[in-house]
Amino acid sequence: LHLTMLINMYAFARAVEEFQPINRFHDEIIHLIEICPHPSLQTAAWHFVADYYSDFSQSAAARERAITAARLARERPTLGIEYGLFSDYDFILGLPLWAFAYELVERAFFDRATPLLSECQEVFRHSENLYLMNYVHGTLGRLAFLQNELAQAHVYLQKAVTLAITF
Repeated sequence: LHLTMLINMYAFARAVEEFQPINRFHDEIIHLIEICPHPSLQTAAWHFVADYYSDFSQSAAARERAITAARLARERPTLGIEYGLFSDYDFILGLPLWAFAYELVERAFFDRATPLLSECQEVFRHSENLYLMNYVHGTLGRLAFLQNELAQAHVYLQKAVTLAITF
């Protein structure tokens, strides 16, 4: 429960001045991740911890740990509904896949981003999560644009706009 509360605090801390600097809770959340028996909670914690690292190598390592834990979670019994999104294993895998791919695209690591985006696209297609599929299409569009594949960029960005209009 303590880890779940910290995950939620990390998720919303950007908007609350009283929580800053959020890194003062870093050692506590890392300790709780290490003793937590639920890979889906570990995934969520690593995902949000990664958001607050200013060093890309630390962020990348945390994102990789989140993805590894999410894949492990899919092999375990699901958490109860009381855990909300933490019990949605497609969401738990798809979000860190997308977040890491987005960071990689921003740093021009296109070859590393592409397979993550492909996997993420499959996860969100399987779960029919059109809201988050919009993120994937937008990032794929940006990736194609940055690689000067303008026709492909247009296709992905048009899909993103079409999905965005439905929300």
